[in-house]
Amino acid sequence: MEKFTIDNPNILVFDVGPAPLDKTIIIEFQKDDVYISVYSDPDGDLYITSKKSVIENGLIDEENSENDDYLIECYEGLQNARESQYYEEFTELSQKIIKKWTEIRDYVLDTKNYGIRLGARYDSDGINIFAEAFNQVQPEYKEYIQIQKKNDKYVYTASHESYFMKYQLGDIFHFCFGDPPQEEYYINISDLSDLDSKYYYFAEFFKHLQKIIAENEFQNEMLDIIEEYDPIVTSIKGLNKEGYQIIEMVLDKSKAIRLYLSIQLVDSQSIIYRVSKNSILESVLSNESIENTIEEYDDIDKIGEFEKNYFCKLKNDFDYMISNRHNFIWRYGDGNKYNI
Repeated sequence: MEKFTIDNPNILVFDVGPAPLDKTIIIEFQKDDVYISVYSDPDGDLYITSKKSVIENGLIDEENSENDDYLIECYEGLQNARESQYYEEFTELSQKIIKKWTEIRDYVLDTKNYGIRLGARYDSDGINIFAEAFNQVQPEYKEYIQIQKKNDKYVYTASHESYFMKYQLGDIFHFCFGDPPQEEYYINISDLSDLDSKYYYFAEFFKHLQKIIAENEFQNEMLDIIEEYDPIVTSIKGLNKEGYQIIEMVLDKSKAIRLYLSIQLVDSQSIIYRVSKNSILESVLSNESIENTIEEYDDIDKIGEFEKNYFCKLKNDFDYMISNRHNFIWRYGDGNKYNI
């Protein structure tokens, strides 16, 4: 029996949020007078047959009842589409969706596709500012160089793999991309005078990255924050997928006190507001018991004035995440990237 294939389907990819994989993919082709498509985003896949093109007419709009006139079938997940006469076509499109997600993942993970990338992350011992660049002059060597600055000290490294997304996402890398890569460097120094002579061609590039870090550090006023250290929100992470609707803010109240403020939807009606010493988000995702909770509320108006100000901000972010159906990642230095 001849293997069924679909050649040259129409594919559309667009961003639905600022996180690396906050994207939607639509893949579609026409068979006779029916459009067969798969609509895929981080929440799952919809398998659709329609009288009009989903890509051209945007039929996935729950607020537009006129779309019902054009949608023939709509299934959540390939398993539920088994009863469709177009199941074979859906199966082929599903394989193409998987391939496309793999391509996107590989693209995002590799600084080679960007040239230079700059980021910052707050760790328990201070702000870590980092930059990574790919050696595009000699791409055949597959060389990446990195600079990391923490507490006024620089570390200069080089590797044959890209580690930028591991630096950027930190402990939530595995939720987006699976197991993080093991860092292996063939240059690892804290002073450029220690650079081996066979790598002197990297010296100017390291200096260029260091200049980029210095310029962006000044713009974000990170040095002032390190000196004065008023309370600061260092990151906000949220997951919005089946079984996990939770957002968490890391609030450094002082140099010695770090608080985790979280909002979790436990069912369609109930919301829990927590202040804790450890990450509630990590505990929930790891199916571990929730410990070191300082305060817990079911009503935002019951919260003390200091934390309430931050919870009001976090609730806006939570509502935005839920209504836009994607995850939420913000780190200090990003500005108002969601325009909330």
